[in-house]
Amino acid sequence: RKLAAAQEDDDVETLGSRFRLRQRDAGEAQVEECECPGPRLNATLVPHPMTKHELVIFGGEVWDGRTVKMFNDLFIYRVDKDIWREVLCSYGPAPRSAHQAVVDKHFMYIFGGEFTSPSQNTSLHFRDLWRFCFKTMRWKEISVKGGPTARSGHRMAFCRRNLVIFGGFHGASVEAEVLYFNDLWVLKDVDGEAEWTAASYAPSDDVPAPRSGCVLGAFQDDVFMYGGYCGGVPVSLETVAHGRGTTGAGGGPRSHGACFADLWSFNLPSMQWRKLRA
Repeated sequence: RKLAAAQEDDDVETLGSRFRLRQRDAGEAQVEECECPGPRLNATLVPHPMTKHELVIFGGEVWDGRTVKMFNDLFIYRVDKDIWREVLCSYGPAPRSAHQAVVDKHFMYIFGGEFTSPSQNTSLHFRDLWRFCFKTMRWKEISVKGGPTARSGHRMAFCRRNLVIFGGFHGASVEAEVLYFNDLWVLKDVDGEAEWTAASYAPSDDVPAPRSGCVLGAFQDDVFMYGGYCGGVPVSLETVAHGRGTTGAGGGPRSHGACFADLWSFNLPSMQWRKLRA
């Protein structure tokens, strides 16, 4: 439920290996009434796909003043009765934050995110796709060839029975360069022979700039994307996007960044972007 909460080890690969070893015994999930979850950020909150009065929280992280703790706990909140329940699973996704979660039918899907070392010096980014079934109360990892690279800060939505992922970033340490993405991926037939398809960009195409932290929503055949942030972009793009500065790697010199105010739509049948507002 928490990965290495009491450990001094700061090697994210070692911590991840220890977690995978603990995953071998996938017993029955237990649901217990509990108190409200503790402080956290970068978790996900989605409506329960099978009930009218419940919300579902997964994962996140918290800084206690000394170290970072990462979570992979799963909570269900009954809104009309103000009751919290925790789903205790011995098998499921590794602890993470800045992932994404969406619901469809009786499932919740999560993709990506990052595990940060207790000291915040290094991060392990994920590219795994998991599905939680609310009928069986079990996690299942969905293995699909290809697909998005490891990332966090991306956005995800369901559109016409398709899982759509856009953008995000990857940065392995405080000293490493942070890479921002503007790729868009569609997972078709997620309940059956799931297959990833990437949107193709020609050099002359007008497409959104790389970014993370945008908002993504689906309506009919289109996915709409607004805003977001990208660090280290050219000054000209910063000016257009009403940019602001961000701290450079390792707390070094200030680097240019952009906070966007543009609105785009992506049409699934044509797999094409269209700018609606600059």
